[in-house]
Amino acid sequence: MRDVIQMSRKLFDRKIAGLFFITFAAHGMMFLMDGIYWDDYLLFDHDSNKVAIWLQELGIVGAVPAFFHWGIKQLFGTYFIFGYRLMAFLCICGTGLIVFQLLQVFKKFNQTNNFLVAAFVATYPAVKVLFIGGILHYQYCLLSYLLAVYIAFTKVFDDSAGRTLSRLWWRLGSLLLCVVSFTMNSILSFYFGFIILMFLFNKDEGPVLKRIRRFMMKKGDYLALPFVFFITEKIFFPARGIYEGYNGISFGALTRIFELLLINIYWFTKPLFGLARRATLLLTAFFLLYVLVLIGVRFKQWIRLKKLPQDYGPLFFSLFLMFLGALPYAAVGKAADSSYASRHLLLAGISTGLLLMSVADLSVGLKIISSKVKNIIFAAVIALFCFVDMGNYIHWQFRWIRDRSVILQLAENPELKKYSTFLIEDKACCQNEKNIYYDYRFYEWASLFKMVWHGEKWVGYSLESPSPEQMRDKRYLTARYNLAEYNPKGRKAVLSLRGAGGDGCFGNAAKVLKVFEYFYIKFFDRVRMDSFLNGIVQIKISPV
Repeated sequence: MRDVIQMSRKLFDRKIAGLFFITFAAHGMMFLMDGIYWDDYLLFDHDSNKVAIWLQELGIVGAVPAFFHWGIKQLFGTYFIFGYRLMAFLCICGTGLIVFQLLQVFKKFNQTNNFLVAAFVATYPAVKVLFIGGILHYQYCLLSYLLAVYIAFTKVFDDSAGRTLSRLWWRLGSLLLCVVSFTMNSILSFYFGFIILMFLFNKDEGPVLKRIRRFMMKKGDYLALPFVFFITEKIFFPARGIYEGYNGISFGALTRIFELLLINIYWFTKPLFGLARRATLLLTAFFLLYVLVLIGVRFKQWIRLKKLPQDYGPLFFSLFLMFLGALPYAAVGKAADSSYASRHLLLAGISTGLLLMSVADLSVGLKIISSKVKNIIFAAVIALFCFVDMGNYIHWQFRWIRDRSVILQLAENPELKKYSTFLIEDKACCQNEKNIYYDYRFYEWASLFKMVWHGEKWVGYSLESPSPEQMRDKRYLTARYNLAEYNPKGRKAVLSLRGAGGDGCFGNAAKVLKVFEYFYIKFFDRVRMDSFLNGIVQIKISPV
């Protein structure tokens, strides 16, 4: 108990408070968001047992997230979507906090630099769906992993940590947190960064081979854990059903592994320059080229001394972490952004933050920039990230306002229930916005129709792809996807959506105004809500 109290005291100082407020500035709007999106639609009215079966078919060991889903429902009841938002925010805060504390332990940067890296990680806008219930599993996996590493270095491997029995309990806790984190499979690869850290910070002396042997003897449980977990997962918890072969290693991808790794590393660093839009690729390439130049500056010294320069350690380690984060997606033949900017970039913030700080620190050491300029640059980048994150939440909230507008108008036209399949023609957003925010899945439309007409007889999908694979596979026509009563041979209609903006869609400035108008009406003038929603999207039905 005393150890827990001491750890808690360490966590609360001015920098920790500052980290919390920066995180709140970036992500605080998720508390106002009242919509359901993507997988939230599947979780909205499904109990924990159904969620567990779904996760078991995905091959997730022990269906761990189902227990989390159950806990959220027990704590928050009908407000469990808000519960997911709250837990997501706490996971983001916790991730930044643990990153700060870990950097304090390793003492490679000063405290200000540690704070800036932690704030960078907490605000990095690579992941645009942090608040979605179906993705929350990945956030607490990352937090579990970082907490396991922190406990290992401060309570298990530190000789001054206390009695042997106490350290044994901390060791068991750390290993258990690692097992939980491995249910996010990409952490199995990222974990080897932890292994390297354990070896580098090992205080044993002597020949390298003897050090390695002693290291394996003392920390064999940590070394064996990811391999035991991976083998157990593949033998006893394989993905099955519609998910058979899901995220399996692609031997075809292995022939182009180098290309895929470069693509994924590009996606890891791209958010640094995302606001530049057309110049993003150029700036990202320039930044990575500058990293190579910095490495080249000391290359001769590195070869001559046969030893890694101490001040270059964080740079090489950050690149190693980036490689580990990109490797799982390259191995299965995917780009890390997955075209949805989802959980595939969850590991990007840590490696990119360390990389940027290492580059900035080395630039200060080479007198290219001053320490003050470095801090100003970092602060400006974090401020821009907060701006981007806030804009992201506004876009998602506007998406829900659109959905509510469609729901309201469908409810006012019950005769539309005679159709089974709706081909969606979405003209309610500008062409350059056909992206993450307006990329609807078939089960979202099925769930939306269920909310209106209280059945599982209807589905919607894009007019541009009138025969998606899922509609030819009866395994998708189940209660899990809210399609248990769907008749593929039923009547069809085109559902056209058109925005009420001047040119059929709302620009970014108009969206911001509409979102704030929506919140004002919701809290202070609810009688105007229906008329407001009717002015967002106009629907039109054309029988096929």
